[in-house]
Amino acid sequence: MRKAAEASIKVALEARGWGAALCSLDALADALAELEGLRDEGRIAAEVYRRYLGGFDRAPPERLPKASSLLILAAPLGPSILALQTEAGPFEAIIPPTYGIPELRSEAEAVFGPLLAAAGAGFTRARVPLKALAARAGLGRYGRDNILRREGLGSYFRLESWWTELEAEEGSWGPPEPLESCASCGACAAACPNGCLRPGNFVVDASRCTTFLNEGDGAFPGWLGAGAHDAAVGCLRCQGACPENPRLTELAPLRRIELDLRESESLFEGRLLPDSAACRAALAAAEMDDSPELLGRNLRALRLARGAR
Repeated sequence: MRKAAEASIKVALEARGWGAALCSLDALADALAELEGLRDEGRIAAEVYRRYLGGFDRAPPERLPKASSLLILAAPLGPSILALQTEAGPFEAIIPPTYGIPELRSEAEAVFGPLLAAAGAGFTRARVPLKALAARAGLGRYGRDNILRREGLGSYFRLESWWTELEAEEGSWGPPEPLESCASCGACAAACPNGCLRPGNFVVDASRCTTFLNEGDGAFPGWLGAGAHDAAVGCLRCQGACPENPRLTELAPLRRIELDLRESESLFEGRLLPDSAACRAALAAAEMDDSPELLGRNLRALRLARGAR
């Protein structure tokens, strides 16, 4: 019955355009070991590892001790758009696909949760190295910029994961695979303003990535060019240049948040208007609910990059 549940879950999720795979705990151990090895070799900067890679689950949690697999979900997404107003006129700021979508988790659980319950199997959210596991499960292939691509979607999808009590099929995962087309392309390396992409290496220098810099605290480093910014958070330079990706303008926006002049000015200043649902929605979309000052810093940098005042 549990084997049938796995098949039913994949069918139900794929019917919505979502990719799904079940990974064993051995795949998790392999992924964690790979990341630790890259850190030890100095190919992943220590500060990048600490922020993004150092707090993963290594074993099932106490609330689901009999978990024996990880359900990995890849959901296609479009960008979010902040439609701001300035004294000079409208100002749109893009939030790349993958940010600010807690509703996706609830929607997915509403699909697979009853199927797991019918099979007598529990589940709970997992914090695991999603990209490494998705690559091993065949849900995506690494691009030259170390971002996964799925056929027809490119890199515009979100990964999520859950512990489950289903048994993963033996041998249902393998080593991560790169895109063959990257060997003769180089579009992403040419588009990166910070020189993050290393020749002959699919592991980027993420400590120089605009995404890493504008997701963290503090002022931007002096070496970062004013024109490096192209989004309210994150960066789309390498993804936008990739021939494997659809054009961002071809994707239906996940959400569009309209802000009036007063609300816009507060965000540019890094302040939250307590009475503004639009301001709260903008911060949630950027996953900066408690950090309006960071979103304000990014928006000011983006305005400067566009030559706006």
